[in-house]
Amino acid sequence: MVTRPAQTRRGLPGLAYARALIVALIALTSLRAHAQDSAINYGKGVPFAVRLMTERSLKYLAANQKDDGSWPGQENGPGITGICVMAFMASGEDPDFGPYAGNLRRAVQSIILNQDPKTGHIAGPGHGPMYHHGLAMLALSEAYGVVNERLLWEGSPVPEVERRSLGKALELAVRCALTAQQQNPWGAWRYSPDSRDA
Repeated sequence: MVTRPAQTRRGLPGLAYARALIVALIALTSLRAHAQDSAINYGKGVPFAVRLMTERSLKYLAANQKDDGSWPGQENGPGITGICVMAFMASGEDPDFGPYAGNLRRAVQSIILNQDPKTGHIAGPGHGPMYHHGLAMLALSEAYGVVNERLLWEGSPVPEVERRSLGKALELAVRCALTAQQQNPWGAWRYSPDSRDA
């Protein structure tokens, strides 16, 4: 009878191979990867030129905001207002406190007032109302987590019957977007909520 030792890869007996593999795995897992550095690294502060540019930009936006909370322009509408809201918020401005709180609240009010209370569509004038809708909806979602609903309409001349909470406006906007996508045979958005092409 011929007996052969149990051998695996390249002639190593099975038990020796398993031990070598375990030792190698333990050694590899004990090494710290560079990305797992436990020290907290802080980046450099925002350069003065960038802070200055940001502040000048916010002052420009605040100075050019219309009384109704929107901004003028060739393709003005709730989408443009949404972009301006996001610019203020991305720079750390708060819709409840600070020098631009009033600007932000008026802008959010403007977006809500441009929303159809039944369909949730936030329409802008001219070409591409779904683009306005998408940008305005994104701004509402950014504002949703930080706006104090009790302060949103405080001091506003808008009649009580036309006011809507930020949460309700966002819910309607999302429903409109989903409905527009579901009704499109391609599952897409186009220029209007009832578009049938992609």
